[in-house]
Amino acid sequence: MREEKMQTKEKAKKLISKTTDERPANGARANSAAVFLWPRRGPVFWTFLAVFTLALSLFPYQQVVEVQIKQEQVLGQTVQKLPVVADFRPTLKTDAGTFISQAEIAYATDLKTGTVLYKKNSDKPWPTASLAKLITALVVVNTVSLDSVVEVNERAPKVPQPVMGLAGGERITTYDLLRGMLIMSANDAANALALGVSSSTPRFVELMNSLAEKLELKQTHFRNPAGFDDPAEYSTAEDLDRLAREFLSEPKLAEIVQVQSVSVASVDATVHHWLKTSNKLLSSPGILGVKTGYTDEARGNLIILAENKLGHQVLTVVLGSLNRESDSQALVDWIFASYNFPD
Repeated sequence: MREEKMQTKEKAKKLISKTTDERPANGARANSAAVFLWPRRGPVFWTFLAVFTLALSLFPYQQVVEVQIKQEQVLGQTVQKLPVVADFRPTLKTDAGTFISQAEIAYATDLKTGTVLYKKNSDKPWPTASLAKLITALVVVNTVSLDSVVEVNERAPKVPQPVMGLAGGERITTYDLLRGMLIMSANDAANALALGVSSSTPRFVELMNSLAEKLELKQTHFRNPAGFDDPAEYSTAEDLDRLAREFLSEPKLAEIVQVQSVSVASVDATVHHWLKTSNKLLSSPGILGVKTGYTDEARGNLIILAENKLGHQVLTVVLGSLNRESDSQALVDWIFASYNFPD
């Protein structure tokens, strides 16, 4: 056994000697694998090995730590240099008095930010009355051209007041029918538009409800284009606020509801209609629309867009009021007196 070990050592020495001798003189890499010559395995060797191994294990960790520290430093500097984003939401003044609307339902928001400024029973379902005409108008402008001509259906004029005095067979533009419906809240105009767009009132109502769903009016349902009382005709102040915002995003519609009076005519100019607004607040400073509504069940409904002297605009919804104009004006006045509006 001892002789075999001696022979193995001799072979290993010859192999190392041979490999060393065959290394190229010019320092080029040899084709054969390099052989690492370990030092003797004494105390120095084991100390060296331990230190070397520890260094290898610590190197990646130190790298990660250094990278994390650099990232934190960079992020810290970046955050400090970021511009401060101003908060444009109105804020209630510390000395603002308490306000209680006399209407059954009241809701107000800042038009720019959507900030809720006041609410009372704002999620309570309520008859829409003629506020339904807002979505009737939206269905129309998204379906036909305002320049298109409607031949008034014989059934259209057979509705309760208010009416603009349309006659069956009269030919009038869609735009002028919209003006009649939105300025003086004409029920015959609402009917004429519905029948002109879809030839069927039930079909038009389907379009109204489809749009309501698209606008995410989750507590709203319509049964007719004019807003007549019906158990299945209802909405909430919050939904009506959302509907009014969509309505006001249509420039032509937003323009119509600011008109106090105007005359329109049939396309052959043989029939003329004088339209006067149903919104009595339009003559007040800073009132820019939007729509009135009244039925026996709903009582007085009114959506108002108001602007103060600095150009800040608020949207108010009043439902179930015994005096919709007074209640709406009181709400607008309280908001502009009680809130700070950022410039």
